[in-house]
Amino acid sequence: MGNDIQEIDPEYVKVFRVWTALVFLFVFIIFSLLFFYFTFLFGSGTVFYIALGVLGAILLPLSLLYAFPIAQKYIESFSVQLDEDGIYINSGILNKSRKFIPYNKIQGLQLTSGFIERHWGLSTMRIETAAGILPNAVTPIPGLRNPEKLIEEIRMRMENHS
Repeated sequence: MGNDIQEIDPEYVKVFRVWTALVFLFVFIIFSLLFFYFTFLFGSGTVFYIALGVLGAILLPLSLLYAFPIAQKYIESFSVQLDEDGIYINSGILNKSRKFIPYNKIQGLQLTSGFIERHWGLSTMRIETAAGILPNAVTPIPGLRNPEKLIEEIRMRMENHS
């Protein structure tokens, strides 16, 4: 195998944490609104709904503290390796995954950068393959800093394999 290895930029953990926190905040707001709705609908003294609200107020932040280290481990486990014949993508914490994409099956490369990624100067490259509309047709590679060099290297290798 080749030795061209690209790992996710360590700054991407900040992007992952911000998105995780936003999702948890959204869930917390929805549960809080439901709590107040049911409390007022069935009476303010309903012990069940008060207990549910207190439980949610405790469990959601605790689960957020649990999610941050998992995000760190996932990002550390993610890497991309360029080989002579294709691209190897390694990922996973409990379930390790190693995906191979041959250069001659790549249909396109797409570069995206959301507003949180842009804040840290990062991008996500999406590799589109000949799999059509199947779930594996697009493979994202997140957390890339200055991905133009990687894209150019992949394009050059695609031309050599066409």
